Amino acid sequence: WVNEEKVTEILKRHSVRHTFEEVYGRQARIYETELVEMEPKMSQAYKEFEENAVLELEQSFLDGSSPGVAAIRARQILAHPETFGLCEGEVSGKDERLAIHAADHVGEGGLLVFSPLVAEVERCAKVCEEAGLRVGIIHGGISAEDRAAVDSEYQSGNLDCICATYATAGTGFNWNRTKTVICVSLPFGSDELEQSIRRGERSLRDHPLRVIEFQYENSIDQHTRKLVNKKAELDKQILAQV
Repeated sequence: WVNEEKVTEILKRHSVRHTFEEVYGRQARIYETELVEMEPKMSQAYKEFEENAVLELEQSFLDGSSPGVAAIRARQILAHPETFGLCEGEVSGKDERLAIHAADHVGEGGLLVFSPLVAEVERCAKVCEEAGLRVGIIHGGISAEDRAAVDSEYQSGNLDCICATYATAGTGFNWNRTKTVICVSLPFGSDELEQSIRRGERSLRDHPLRVIEFQYENSIDQHTRKLVNKKAELDKQILAQV
């Protein structure tokens, strides 16, 4: 954002502010960051791309010569290497960690899994299903009717888990039966992240919501977290003056 003082002035003149706590009450949240090691094939591919800004694939090259494209490609290598034919036969570190947490929710349900990338969402759904959970998927490729069905089935307890993108599940759903939210990868926007976590807090709870963020060690995951923090701080500065 730029000219945040103008944004502040617009909000002062044309908005009515109600805080989350005012509407839903103070919520307790336990936020954890879990550092995850890359498996050997992923580590090799990521380091090669990071050092050379290009990665040779079976029949093409993955180009990262411009900063914006490089950031996107680096995230894709970590999130869904299988779409590039990378890391074949290797279970990623985040998939292993997700499987452990998913197993803890068998018979209890109440798990939300978020990623900004559709391919990662779908793979996470498979991981959770293999762990024994009944899983629904929500992303841009799922129709509004099917998303509504997933919402209803989860709220009624017929689904144990929802795997979703932040952009499509960040608004409109109230999933207070959720026990744990897992952010497998972060979005670039602080609002998307916070609103998605709030899916589990939009009513009174009798226990804190547990939120777990996965980060690959020494990767673009830490840079993404810094961007999210920077945007969240800017939000606070503007809202503090409204």
